[in-house]
Amino acid sequence: MAFAIVWAEVAVEDLDEVADFIARDSRYYASAMVRGAPPGNGEADLTT
Repeated sequence: MAFAIVWAEVAVEDLDEVADFIARDSRYYASAMVRGAPPGNGEADLTT
């Protein structure tokens, strides 16, 4: 079963800011934190 999640624009912006903050210490962990996050269009597709 697949579910579509629509992210609010402000949530995507917050995620970007969190990634930038983490990247100050580790780009690896910043990337890992946002892996699976929407690629800018505000939508993610989850399948189970």
